[in-house]
Amino acid sequence: MTKSKSIFEQLNLSNYKSYDSIPPAKKAWITIKAKQQGKDPNKVHSDIEKKMGGSNYTPTKNKITKKKTTTKVVKKQQSIFEQLNLSDYNSYDSIPPAKRAWITIKAKQQGMDPDKVHSEIIKKMGGSKTVKSKINRAKIDKEVDRKIPVKVKYLGRKRVENHILDVYEYARKVSITKSPAFEEKGLAQYAVNVGLTCSHSCYYCSSRAIHRTHPFFKNIGKTSFIRGYADVDPDTPIRVAKKAMSIKMNDRGIIELSTLSDAWCPLSQQYDIGRRCLEAILQEPKWQVRILTKNKAVANDFDVVKQYRDRVLVGLTLTGTPDKSDILSVIEPNASLITERMEVMKQAHKKGFRTYGMLCPLLPGIADSPKQIDDLVQFCEQVGAEEIFSEAVNARGFGDSVAVALRKAGYTKEADACAKISKKEEWSAYAVELIENVQKSMRKYSSIKKLRFLLYSDKLLPEHKKEIQKDDAGIKWL
Repeated sequence: MTKSKSIFEQLNLSNYKSYDSIPPAKKAWITIKAKQQGKDPNKVHSDIEKKMGGSNYTPTKNKITKKKTTTKVVKKQQSIFEQLNLSDYNSYDSIPPAKRAWITIKAKQQGMDPDKVHSEIIKKMGGSKTVKSKINRAKIDKEVDRKIPVKVKYLGRKRVENHILDVYEYARKVSITKSPAFEEKGLAQYAVNVGLTCSHSCYYCSSRAIHRTHPFFKNIGKTSFIRGYADVDPDTPIRVAKKAMSIKMNDRGIIELSTLSDAWCPLSQQYDIGRRCLEAILQEPKWQVRILTKNKAVANDFDVVKQYRDRVLVGLTLTGTPDKSDILSVIEPNASLITERMEVMKQAHKKGFRTYGMLCPLLPGIADSPKQIDDLVQFCEQVGAEEIFSEAVNARGFGDSVAVALRKAGYTKEADACAKISKKEEWSAYAVELIENVQKSMRKYSSIKKLRFLLYSDKLLPEHKKEIQKDDAGIKWL
């Protein structure tokens, strides 16, 4: 396999008609991939241009040869200027925000001071900011966020795993955000989410309820609760990289990737978003990442995890045992099978990676029996889980969609069990019994000290709350 062909396949360049149609962020990522694999980025780009065609292609070897011979003697700032083709822009002000963020990334990768590099480029190119000798990174951060267009682009109807979805490209402003809620849960201080929706399309997901008032849904003329569509923002990793660098060393901690939308869901995979975010965070010191996904595709990025094994926790959500795979496939239509997720956890443990268990949600009639919980806890122990998180299905946003989907698929018994907990008193009773079963299993097959059962106390009836408080070992009261 040739070098360019390998990158062509990895980055799904077949989605583009020509080299010219590849967006700048994708071209920049080609350069990174080439560097990581020890290849000459100029040659890789040239080979891709040959393969795809485009007005930028020049079939001579002089350009590549010249860069090889001159990069050893030119100044560092001049090298970046050439690498990023800044000669295409009239002034520093005309450089788009994503390109400026990438200048910062390149400077850090080469051990340079990003502020100094930006300042030198301003001096060289001119621009309204030349009066300042030093770049204020916080102001650049605000400027980039302000200039990113908040608009929706309809990409058409696309097959995503087992379903045809309406796909939208939605440019967001956020990247790494503080997450007090997940810090309270003991999961992470920060979060990265790659979209407002997730193409796994799980029926019990509470994310759409959380985002229900977001203007995105009004823009596309849909409510957050209906299904059949998903959004993606291919430039998320660029903002993540910039934010990861801008946060002070002493303020860095654990980032969960992701909390509300899955960075390895099928739609995100088409843009390599999970891997790109992972690399963007981990190339900066003192950051740790807690991976949480329902997709086996995360295993493709274990080479990145290997480089930073002490700073990454690997977790794949387990919502049941393998014998319930058919039922779970109905309500998690585009997620990987339970057996596939378990296999990836085994691979992670075998490679010596840090792992944790995420048993959530354990739905009634599907994953809440003592036998099923015992099997899941024992599996977590087998794969070396440092902690085991568990949770009842989130009452927020949990309507009748799960029961309807199960009933339609012929799983009447399970549908009835899920429909029953739509009432507060039934949900409360279900939570009490689930907690008792999980605690017993942890004491028998693991350690109660490892348990992190996430419990929203306001959803419980007073008498049930008192009952749990008698033995609340392993409970995270929220």
